[in-house]
Amino acid sequence: MEGEDRRGRTTLVEGRSVVNAIGHPAVLLDGAGVVLAVNRPLCELVGRSRDEVVGTAPPHTWWTPDVSALTSAPAEIPARVIAPDGQALDVVCSSAPVGTGGGDPVWLVGVTPSAGASGPGRLTRLVSEQAALARVARVVAAGAAPDRVFDLVARESAMVLGVEAGLVMRFEGEHSEVVGSYGAHRSSVGTTFPLEGGGAAVRVFESGRPARAVYADLGDDDTTTSRVQPQGYVSGVAAPVTVDGGLWGAVLAATTSSRPLPQGAEDRLERFADLVSLGIGRMAALRELARRATTDSLTGLYNHGEFHSRLAQRFAAARSEGRPLALALFDVDHFKDINDRAGHPAGDRVLARVAAAVASVVRPGDIAGRVGGEEFGLILPEAGLSEAMAVAERVRRAVGGMDLDDLPGITLSGGVADLVGVRTAAALYRAADAALYDAKRRGRNRICGTHPVAA
Repeated sequence: MEGEDRRGRTTLVEGRSVVNAIGHPAVLLDGAGVVLAVNRPLCELVGRSRDEVVGTAPPHTWWTPDVSALTSAPAEIPARVIAPDGQALDVVCSSAPVGTGGGDPVWLVGVTPSAGASGPGRLTRLVSEQAALARVARVVAAGAAPDRVFDLVARESAMVLGVEAGLVMRFEGEHSEVVGSYGAHRSSVGTTFPLEGGGAAVRVFESGRPARAVYADLGDDDTTTSRVQPQGYVSGVAAPVTVDGGLWGAVLAATTSSRPLPQGAEDRLERFADLVSLGIGRMAALRELARRATTDSLTGLYNHGEFHSRLAQRFAAARSEGRPLALALFDVDHFKDINDRAGHPAGDRVLARVAAAVASVVRPGDIAGRVGGEEFGLILPEAGLSEAMAVAERVRRAVGGMDLDDLPGITLSGGVADLVGVRTAAALYRAADAALYDAKRRGRNRICGTHPVAA
């Protein structure tokens, strides 16, 4: 019994988490139709607070689903949503069981308007807005490219407000750049504007808060007026996009209609701006994860796996195109003695300084990595053996000239190989490694080159 109770609690927690993560109206029900959890979009749709909804049992005063139709399989149940003033909207309740851990049955129910449904303006607007937000959220969650997210936000925000133009703008210094665009206007992606005048986006830039502007009120000499009025735009509203607590840009909607922009347009636009922020944050997080997965944390160079992956790619391209390629491998001389004498923190400091020296002298397009404890690699596209030897010698001299007061005499040995006689990337690596050991046998602190060992 205790195990069943625990599984039931787990299912309820899972269900509540899913409900809160959904961007459109959703509710969690038990087998008797009692409301266990709701999200904010559902509360807005029915015009009631969370406390007024959670815990209520059928028959509900705010919707009319047939809870007996809830089954172990996903189902769609027709219903009506009823506002406090008695107005109603026909909806479809899409239900599905939640969790696999046992306990009492729990269903997740998502609410969408029926095809062709009409209802009071508030309900219809809320459902339309929430559906638009959900579309954008799905694209953000899927990790779509930034330009797709920005264009979708520009379109959906304009459609929700019933206006003709939408823009996502990034602030760069004293200018803004259009990064997402929707509508028939001249502000295509890549267009830049000075952040001056009295336009809505400029006010966002100055205050960090949502703003709106009627262009005719700005005066003929205002830079915003001169830009938008010839295109027929009458007014605009903008909301800030913030990333990591700083102002990144704005979402802007503009209209050619003389009617005032809808009440609450700023708040509604802020929801789309929040999704832009989320998308940018997610993209940055993904880039950071990718960076961490491919770089060595101590040196900042490519790690062993990424270095070998790039070597394989470069090798294949050089072979197919008949172009030169070389590989240099380096090893810090007597590194074990450094660790034994001065400790591992000092050894780590040496490795970081060696990596910086390597990065400072290589050619544009060369690829540097840490391929072992005290071993470094350098992929040299468009280089034959003699040119690669010259680059490797520059690296050796840069390390030999390092000023480490408490650790004098740091030196490198290196080995270089090119594509002559090579059939695989692994053979190229073995050839450079053999040359490296030749340098060590000859007394260290030198660069040796060799033609490849057998593939």
